[in-house]
Amino acid sequence: MNKENIKGVIFDMDGVITDNGEQDFLAWKRVFADFNLELTIEGYKSFTGMKGEEIICKYIRPEAGAEEATMLTRRKEDYFIEEIKKNKIEPTKGIERLLKKIKNNNIKMGIGTAAKVAKYLNLKPEECVVIEDAPNGIEAAKNGGIKCIAITTTHKEAELKQADKIINSFDEFNIDELNKI
Repeated sequence: MNKENIKGVIFDMDGVITDNGEQDFLAWKRVFADFNLELTIEGYKSFTGMKGEEIICKYIRPEAGAEEATMLTRRKEDYFIEEIKKNKIEPTKGIERLLKKIKNNNIKMGIGTAAKVAKYLNLKPEECVVIEDAPNGIEAAKNGGIKCIAITTTHKEAELKQADKIINSFDEFNIDELNKI
């Protein structure tokens, strides 16, 4: 793949742009506790990258309808905001430098779900690269026909093996490598 083909980089927010995994885990742990369920870090890692409503229906309240799942997802977001207020989140190490380089190379950027963001950027999936931190997000990118770079902020390298490239930090990633993915 040559550089002319990569015209967009799509970022996942949690664990990629911001280092907020601990706050997200604590918020989900509180929702689970509301239903007398215990959430371990391993359990949390199994669903990172999934939509809140999916998590509610699969792990907490299988009988929940769409309205209840949405309400419980909002509760989780309220808990998340409380956790962020207690423990300030920081940008992921090296992300600011990478964002500047992407901008300086006139590559479009977006945050969110891969296929929807590619359309918003007016790009084809093969013209984009997704940066993810979770197996579920990598799977979604690959299912959407988009190349994926995984960063080991929330999962170990072995858990991210579906990605086209795995990095431990943005400091070790050079924008010129977009051509080689």
